Amino acid sequence: MVVHALDVESIGVPADATPAVLGFTMSGHILGRAVLTATAETPA
Repeated sequence: MVVHALDVESIGVPADATPAVLGFTMSGHILGRAVLTATAETPA
């Protein structure tokens, strides 16, 4: 999972926009980005 911090409240992309349109529009507004990686362990 990736979480982005943006410099605007809304980037004005419609809900049915493609991921490519979202990524292109969002790229100029990114302040920070975090990648969350879930891990699990089976008890021995």
